[in-house]
Amino acid sequence: SSEKNVQVKGLLDKNFIPQQISEEFIFNLQDEETGEVMKVKFAGVKPDQFDDAHHIVAIGKYNSDDSAFHAKKLLIKCPSKYEDVRN
Repeated sequence: SSEKNVQVKGLLDKNFIPQQISEEFIFNLQDEETGEVMKVKFAGVKPDQFDDAHHIVAIGKYNSDDSAFHAKKLLIKCPSKYEDVRN
């Protein structure tokens, strides 16, 4: 299809246990502003830093057939211990 990949960003929904089902890693992403929860299916295995993730950015396409976001890429943003909070 000609649709472009889009990015969705959110927090891991702790009420849903992520699952690896054959070639897909499935988890729920919660929108920080709206609180809306979306199922994400990532084509791959769980990323290394996933358990420490603060924010997750999923890149891919929403699929209305199974009401899930099909991610080709995940960007894991961990809280940095060395972040400088002074401005």
